[in-house]
Amino acid sequence: MQKHSLLSTISTSLQRRGTAPSRATLALAFSALLALSGCGVLQVANNGSDVNQALASGKAVLISTVGTFNPTTDVSESITLPGSYRPPLTYWVHRQTKKPFILGARDSDDGKGKVLTNSHYYYVMEPGFYDLVGYVKKERLGSLDSLARATTPIKSSIGFVNYSKTTLPSFYTYQAWVRGGPVGTTFDGNTVTQWYSRGYYEERGAYRQTSGIFVDMRGLVPSAADGSGNIGTFFLAPGKIMIAPDFKMDFTNGPCDTPADGQWVCPLTSLTMSAAFTPQHDEVRKLMAQFTYKSDLIKQVDTAYLLPGNFFKTQKMELDTSSATTLGQPYGRFRVTLNSMPRAAAP
Repeated sequence: MQKHSLLSTISTSLQRRGTAPSRATLALAFSALLALSGCGVLQVANNGSDVNQALASGKAVLISTVGTFNPTTDVSESITLPGSYRPPLTYWVHRQTKKPFILGARDSDDGKGKVLTNSHYYYVMEPGFYDLVGYVKKERLGSLDSLARATTPIKSSIGFVNYSKTTLPSFYTYQAWVRGGPVGTTFDGNTVTQWYSRGYYEERGAYRQTSGIFVDMRGLVPSAADGSGNIGTFFLAPGKIMIAPDFKMDFTNGPCDTPADGQWVCPLTSLTMSAAFTPQHDEVRKLMAQFTYKSDLIKQVDTAYLLPGNFFKTQKMELDTSSATTLGQPYGRFRVTLNSMPRAAAP
């Protein structure tokens, strides 16, 4: 079954009921199609036994939403095809084993996780501290051509961000003309008359590739005592179920170097991490109850909190009043800013 034709069927059905499908309605319908495998609807299984087995073996379980660390997106970005657009991938390292964990990755079993509810995944993890060492994301805002180019070698005591060009699918709607067709015939004994329905326009949805920017922040200067990068950290205790930390990151950068065509390397002038310090697990507990997880397992779900890493060890927390958690509480904000950009020595 073709996704596009099924979307048209949904649109036509809405119109026949006298409801004009809005852009948001069509986008929601198109999003639903992405959850289909062939023509079979994605089934959400109850994986309580798997979670219990992991906890009993001394492992920890981490739960994240589908859009963990997701930037603000419009409806066109929330319904694109898998792999074409995705929430930022956050890069973590287990402090003791040094094993990397890429939250949200689609090309690894660890990163993708297993289905917990219709909007949450879970990951069986080694207990211990997990350090945030970087992230990558795609966005469609701005133009790389507008970046300032450095005239001297670049340097930063904070780190660097790498930009490159990419593409992002964009959802759009259009009016399609549907031709009328035969609906019946009559015969009066001498003449055969064929009746046709009137043509009409219907709103349809499709997607096309548009320009985007790939943001790669995995080149931060190591700050931790053991030589590893450490922006933030959270702890998973053995036998515990924890919600992945809710946080945001913002940064600014100075003039950029262009080591290759289509690539920009820019020194960071500031790095800000805003972390939530209020519980985030109530919604997950409610959804787990809807998917018939046992109450004794649901009660164990708690929230993990992202604590500032060594990047921010000398910084005091301030309130980020520009955004709030689901409970209406502001985020705690930590920021490192260069008062002046250091200059690298000329070669």
